[in-house]
Amino acid sequence: MKKFSVLFLSLFLVTGLAACGKKGSAPGKGAAETKQAAAATTATAEKELGVKPGLTLAVNLKSVKASPMFALFKDKIDAELGKSECAKKVLDAVESVVLLGDPEGLAGKKRDEAETPKKDESVYMVLHGADAKAAIACMKESKPEIKDGKLNGADALIVEKDGQNSYVWAGAEKAVVMVTGKYAEKVTPGKGALGKGEVKPFAGDKSIAFSMGEVEEMKEASGFLDFSKGLMADVSVTLKDEKTAQMAEKQYEGAKKQADQIPFPGVGDMIKSLKFVRNGATISVQLSLSGDQVKQLMDLVKGMGGGLPM
Repeated sequence: MKKFSVLFLSLFLVTGLAACGKKGSAPGKGAAETKQAAAATTATAEKELGVKPGLTLAVNLKSVKASPMFALFKDKIDAELGKSECAKKVLDAVESVVLLGDPEGLAGKKRDEAETPKKDESVYMVLHGADAKAAIACMKESKPEIKDGKLNGADALIVEKDGQNSYVWAGAEKAVVMVTGKYAEKVTPGKGALGKGEVKPFAGDKSIAFSMGEVEEMKEASGFLDFSKGLMADVSVTLKDEKTAQMAEKQYEGAKKQADQIPFPGVGDMIKSLKFVRNGATISVQLSLSGDQVKQLMDLVKGMGGGLPM
């Protein structure tokens, strides 16, 4: 039973913090549109990598940075940037991020007995908007652990962490590219769409969009979120087992009936306003929160842990 409780809580948090749809549309419609928008990006990557990325993620940083939600991350970002003024300028200039990878690897699931990452976590990422040459120069200046090197015969910066190299270079004029793991074997700086960082962001004017393949109990998921006016969310998750989806539905109905008894201010109203639809093993959820409700959620998150982990 605990397993299903965690599943339902995860679904609720995902809709509240990771996906968005059009207000008033049927639950799952926004998620389906996102999946379709991500398909072109995934296809480009699959053609050059030879494998289909399990996760395709796009972030509209202009939208995120303009949102009150950004306050949850700002302190940790500032701590990471330190006193580097050029790094702060690069972050201000970046407009969007596209990330491709392995869901299990990115979630830290690929660990050995010593709890250290294995050397097979494959990630590809491109930052759009910042002057690429200036960003690379800044990295060399502010991060002494970064070294000059080669990737498939082309110049790239090398960052070694946990026994695995990451490679970074200037792609197109305003595209900074990073790759690691097995993906690095297929990507050459300056060549192809991936080597040039010509991977189309698919979040549009929304904040975050994603499409994900099979991982653990989940067969696939997609959705997107928008922070511009409070928080709107639309996400669709297809589980491998319909019984698990049925259990999640029962837990949602139970939580909705007991929403008024939840001791955290505003959380009950959020649960009652959530639209939940199950079709076989597929669960679609949609949520729309006002700016005041988002503030309540932020205060709750800060009170429980002082912010979000990164």
